[in-house]
Amino acid sequence: MNMTTEAINPIKLLSAKEVASTIGMSKSWIYDQIKKDKFPKPVRLGPQKTAWKLTDIAEWVNTLPKEAVH
Repeated sequence: MNMTTEAINPIKLLSAKEVASTIGMSKSWIYDQIKKDKFPKPVRLGPQKTAWKLTDIAEWVNTLPKEAVH
């Protein structure tokens, strides 16, 4: 089977640093919220590497009250 780029649906992955920068919060805040089940969990890419799906972060942002998003 020959796979073309049209057949691939790329998923953008973000590092903890990129997520923190995107949402304007610290990495420690993110991990604290994960422990409280209030923030999306990352996907494990390897023994010491995790990342977040951009779509998961966007969905989380969309659940925030309008006042929280400026």
